[in-house]
Amino acid sequence: MRIISQDSRIDLPYNRIMFCIEGVLVTARNDGKQYLIGKYSTEEKAIKAMKMCIEKYQGFLQKVIACLTIRRYSGFQQMMRFRERGRNERAKQKESDNQKADERGKDI
Repeated sequence: MRIISQDSRIDLPYNRIMFCIEGVLVTARNDGKQYLIGKYSTEEKAIKAMKMCIEKYQGFLQKVIACLTIRRYSGFQQMMRFRERGRNERAKQKESDNQKADERGKDI
């Protein structure tokens, strides 16, 4: 998730910044630098904006975790289907080998 400043001049990765509220200003610190993200009419509005970002990020993380879980589960299912297919092929091969051995035994 990205955080873009009110004037769209700053675009930072959310997971690498630290938000700060300084009165009516919301700033972000990243790699030793400080950036102005937004200026609000009251400190309460600045706090509300920051809380909204936190809530959005938590929702974003939940979606990412859900996607990763689904992918992992899908990968596991594919792996199990592949294993089952291999077992079936080995069982068919063994059955075929047994039939051939039986046929050879009848010829003698």
